[in-house]
Amino acid sequence: RQKSLTVAAKQGGRVALFNATDLEGQYVTKGQLLGYVSTFSEPVIRVVVPENDTDIVRRETRAIDIRFVSNPNETLQAEILREVPALDSVLPSLAQATEGGGSIVLDPSDPNGQRAFGRFLHLDLALSVPHSFETIGDRAMVRFSHAPMSLAKRVYRRARQVFLRQFDI
Repeated sequence: RQKSLTVAAKQGGRVALFNATDLEGQYVTKGQLLGYVSTFSEPVIRVVVPENDTDIVRRETRAIDIRFVSNPNETLQAEILREVPALDSVLPSLAQATEGGGSIVLDPSDPNGQRAFGRFLHLDLALSVPHSFETIGDRAMVRFSHAPMSLAKRVYRRARQVFLRQFDI
């Protein structure tokens, strides 16, 4: 019975526990997240894109630049690893909300406190070249670069977005 209470990881790597000093002598339930086991290489960066900008990000992104807050002087290139096919208003992390230092306003009527007012495209980004990291959950600044566009095309695109939003299309 004592052997079944042992916690084991399915992969090798370094252990990063949440509040390791608080875990001693505490009861934990099966499936409770205690920390991470990671090789600390090839990070996955989760990004949310507002509904208004999903079309241009999906179709016209030429390059993606990332700067981690822990090292803002280093710019890294990234590419889209995967995309959630539907828009969602639930944020993957509260770090993206105003409560966590981000810019997305949460819906105060949500009992879980993770639902935003707008809908967002969820993207996972991977760095183009291998890069090691030291922390899990570091904040990143992401810049999507697009092809140059004339002022007339920009005005048309924004007017189209307003029209679609007004008629709930």
